[in-house]
Amino acid sequence: MVVLYSLKEHDYPNNKIVKKGGGWVILLFWLLFGLSLQANARTRQSKPEVSLKQSAQHVWQRQQVLITLEVLTDDPFSRLEVEKFQQKGFSIRAFPLKRVEAKTTTRLILKWLVFPFMAGKQVLKLPEIVYRPNRGRKQKLSLDDIAIQVRQLPIYIPPTMAVGKIQLKSIWENTWFINTQELTEWQIQVIGTNVAQQTMPPLKRQILSNKSLKIFPIQATSKVLQTESGIINQRTYKIPFKALENGKLNLPVVEVQYFEPESGKLQNTRIKPPFVIALNQGLFWFLFLIAALIALFVFIKLLLLLINFWVKYYREKQAIKLLDKAKNYSQLRSAVIQLSVVEDWSDNLSLPRFLKLWEKKFGKAPRLEEKLEKLQRQYFSGEKRR
Repeated sequence: MVVLYSLKEHDYPNNKIVKKGGGWVILLFWLLFGLSLQANARTRQSKPEVSLKQSAQHVWQRQQVLITLEVLTDDPFSRLEVEKFQQKGFSIRAFPLKRVEAKTTTRLILKWLVFPFMAGKQVLKLPEIVYRPNRGRKQKLSLDDIAIQVRQLPIYIPPTMAVGKIQLKSIWENTWFINTQELTEWQIQVIGTNVAQQTMPPLKRQILSNKSLKIFPIQATSKVLQTESGIINQRTYKIPFKALENGKLNLPVVEVQYFEPESGKLQNTRIKPPFVIALNQGLFWFLFLIAALIALFVFIKLLLLLINFWVKYYREKQAIKLLDKAKNYSQLRSAVIQLSVVEDWSDNLSLPRFLKLWEKKFGKAPRLEEKLEKLQRQYFSGEKRR
């Protein structure tokens, strides 16, 4: 606890500094001293917590191992310094530093993807890592060596075969029909999940010209996507080609083999080429004209059927309306004849036969049946009176 006080003039009557207000200078000194102590207390951080993890201890040759270093600190402006490193017998890929901010803590995360190429017990020595707080001295983090037990691959697995998972994807953005005079492009995408980039399978040797097409120089582009559990390598092959003859093209079937570490077995994946028909320009336009004429004929036919349907529907509604409004036998008979013509029935049907056809087409109608019988009785009773 800091006690602040001022000097009175009567305490030091002969002191000129005190007489001129020197007591307040001393007061200001002690105030600044106390503030500096408080600031130093605020800038003191606790020692960072360091944890080191590896995704697996027993793996196959060329199988991915993820090494994760986490540093938990209460200094939001701290950072880690690490040098790039490689070690014989390994393929190593470093991830960028990741910061995870919380209310009172900051988590600094470093990751390395490690692919061991040699069998047996392998020891990975991590590089020197320096922790730099915002204030204070830097600290060198002492990390244990990483021990990995590497299982040898079967003798039938080539030294360049991918270990992980490989998928093939065909990308065709054209129609089924192409012109023999034009250059067309087909794309194949190779997707390697948790696969070392240098072991991604090549495809160019499988994509060759034949009698129906000519393959031009193939361009390959690579892309690496980082995930929480590893990497995804994407290699896209752009295959320009030109058809040499009319008919179905014989595009090559592409097949890739890889070793699946989960099952410990060799796996195959393949893609079938798209169905493509090549036509020269004259034949293309001739077939296009034929197809257009057929489409026009079908359209006109459907249009006529639609028109006939709506005409029949309108006449049917009109006849039913007349049938409903009929007040005597003559109007009734006229409506029955009109409806029979619309439905392609005979125009001299008896009323019982008309009712049967009505029930078959529209369902039972007790009110209509009662009305027909009533008007029929009125008509024939009037004839008898005459």
